[in-house]
Order: sequence, then C-alpha cells, then structure tokens
Amino acid sequence: MYCPSCGTQNADNASFCRGCGANVSLVPQALTGHLPTEPADADAAGLCGTSSPGKREGAPTIESAVVPFFGGLAFLCVSFALAFTRMGAGWWFWMFIPAFFMMGRGVSGYLKLKQYEKQQQALGFRPLSTPTAVPPAARDTGALPPHQPPVGYTPGSVTEGTTRLLEQDRQQ
Repeated sequence: MYCPSCGTQNADNASFCRGCGANVSLVPQALTGHLPTEPADADAAGLCGTSSPGKREGAPTIESAVVPFFGGLAFLCVSFALAFTRMGAGWWFWMFIPAFFMMGRGVSGYLKLKQYEKQQQALGFRPLSTPTAVPPAARDTGALPPHQPPVGYTPGSVTEGTTRLLEQDRQQ
C-alpha cells in the first residue's frame, strides 16, 4: 500500500504513513470500495444534539454560531440608533426581540458546536483542522524498514512518487 499524500510504501495493515504520518487506515477499504458509512439517522445516534422533527441538521459549524450572534448585535445597534431619532419613536424597543433571539441562537449554536466536538473526541474522531501526524513511538510501521527519503527530493505528485517506487520494484 502506498500513501496517497507522499507516495511512501507502507504495510497493508498500517494505520499511519511511516514517511509523513498521514492516516492511511482507510486506503485499503477505499480501494476495495467498502468504506464505513455513518448511521442513517445521525440524530438517533446522538451526534447532532436535538432537532425538531422533520428538520435534518448536519454537524454544527462555527458559522452556525457566529452569523446569528453578530446579526443579533446588528439588530441591537439599530434599535439603539433608532431610540435617538424621530423615526424610531415609539417602536425602537421592539427591535430588541429579534436581537435577543438571534444572539441566543448564536450562543446555543456555539454550545452545540462544543458539545459535538466533545462527543467526537470521546468517539475517537479527530477534527479536520488538527494535523494527522503521529509521534514516532505510536506509529504502526509493520514489518517494513524505516523509510529514508532522499535529501531534498519531494515527488511532484502522488502518481509520480508511486510510479517511481513501482519502477524500482520492477528493476529488482
């Protein structure tokens, strides 16, 4: 099995690339077409929190918290601006209703995001923003010797690195 990131040859049962540390545990499954699937009903699995019936939610994002919160702040600023003009006389305080609803939705979105991240950590998933490299002691190298890439050589693409390695195997 070759790493899709750097083209390094790895044992078939390796979890991480011995060259770059990328997670290669799903590569054999992807090649055979048997990737693991998520549960059909994510809400039943308890991953997305509670949602109203009929409304499907994906994984919470930071945008689902920031956009409503700052929208609520904008309503709050507009309501205060209207309070000191003749245009808003008598009704400016009604702008507080959408302001507080939107700010509350932003705060609840942030709390859902943190709860979702905590659940993902408990299940053993890593966020996409963290690097996939693993400390050398924890790498599963299998029976292959340590890989020493040539100094200063970086393959132009995964295909180039894989082709180079296959050509070396043919010559031997």
